[in-house]
Amino acid sequence: MTLKHSLRLIAEDTRERCRLEHKSYNAVSYLKLLFNPAALSVAIYRLQHGFHACGWRWAAGALHWWNTVLFTADISSQAVIGEHFILYHANGIYIGDKARLGNNVTLVHHNTIATGPRVDEQPDDLVVVEDNTVVGCGARIVGNLTIGHDTFIGAGAVVTESLPAYSFHFTGPGETTEPI
Repeated sequence: MTLKHSLRLIAEDTRERCRLEHKSYNAVSYLKLLFNPAALSVAIYRLQHGFHACGWRWAAGALHWWNTVLFTADISSQAVIGEHFILYHANGIYIGDKARLGNNVTLVHHNTIATGPRVDEQPDDLVVVEDNTVVGCGARIVGNLTIGHDTFIGAGAVVTESLPAYSFHFTGPGETTEPI
């Protein structure tokens, strides 16, 4: 991962946000990026991750601090997030060190994606969220688990076990996971 790659990912994220909002993608899109807290938070994470990969831990740490203080988006420099990462609201986001998110992952707000803390946590544990996944507001994904591709996790859901691809996961009267 290089800083050039981080900048390319910022461009891809911006292009995808423009597509989702039915707006044209041009130079003005980057100016708008500065005024959209969620989009700016993703761009800061991209730079932070690039600095971390280049061995510039102090710069990554500074950006991580700013992202956490300004937007309450605590996204680890060690987390790996694919292309077209969309946050609708940056507040209350926590993505831990051992998180691996695929392409086209969308988070709303107040989400936790982490391996622990758990009594049985192991050094090689990972939480993997595969491609084309949407995580609703207030959802928590905690544990050594994999969320299959094309999955929707509803608002307030608590996920502690792996989910198959093409599923819906809700919390309510009787927690349910249903394949599409």
